Amino acid sequence: MKLNGAGTAQVRETNCDMNGDGLADVIIYFDIADLSLPTGETELALTGATTGGLTFKACAAVSVLR
Repeated sequence: MKLNGAGTAQVRETNCDMNGDGLADVIIYFDIADLSLPTGETELALTGATTGGLTFKACAAVSVLR
């Protein structure tokens, strides 16, 4: 997985349900220094592929504080 086209994610599977939807969640870590995010409002794009080969992209607006 990549975030804004930078950095490869460290994926750690968990057996805990972080958001209460009844499903085990995956936690993804990125090195913030690889992202070069500007301060203020911006959009992040997460891209990757499932183990079955399906590609995906998810976008979200975020506010970066320093």
